[in-house]
Amino acid sequence: MSQTMVMSSGQRQMGVPQAVAAAGPSRLERWGVVESDSTPKIVQITPQMLQTMSPQEIARIAMSNIAIWGGQENDFFTKLLPANHMLRKPKKFDPQILQKAPYLGSCKIGEVLVEKKNDGSMVTQQMFMANFIADIDTSGKGDLFNLQSKDIGNGPKMFYSLNLVLDPSGKPIGFDRGKGKGGVSFQTLNKADAAWHIAAAATGMTVEELKERQRKR
Repeated sequence: MSQTMVMSSGQRQMGVPQAVAAAGPSRLERWGVVESDSTPKIVQITPQMLQTMSPQEIARIAMSNIAIWGGQENDFFTKLLPANHMLRKPKKFDPQILQKAPYLGSCKIGEVLVEKKNDGSMVTQQMFMANFIADIDTSGKGDLFNLQSKDIGNGPKMFYSLNLVLDPSGKPIGFDRGKGKGGVSFQTLNKADAAWHIAAAATGMTVEELKERQRKR
């Protein structure tokens, strides 16, 4: 099975609509999105907005919201970790929007280097938050996300991690499906559960070992 083909399927599902980058401001200000304002703001997306605004405008608002949530979640989980942990903060919170529902998307909130190979490639466990709930399929036979609902997601709903293979330049080229469940180390709707799994990856311990250490304190 080609890992490159697997990743391509995921990237098609997660890709931002091309028109988003080119879309200029139109009705954004009436919803409280002022582009000249340097302070990021959460804008609650409503059913009325979906009916009256273009997919490109909705996607721009969603990307801003998700990037803010991504930063907040990184701060939350990082503060729970011990010193010298291995969780790396993303250089920037770069949200990925679902093309079929441009108000839904995900954002990487951290990563841990799992393995570096002799050819310069590496495997990283990357943690994400999403404002939707979905089944994750890394087989490459369909979409990466099979949405359980297209309801508006005004806030994080799902946390998960993917084991990704990166080429020497850091570009994702596939999933390491031998780790976790088909390359998915964890997937949960419970933030406390996500914290245990992220802490395990960041410390090199198992969730059970961490919980046992906590009990002994």
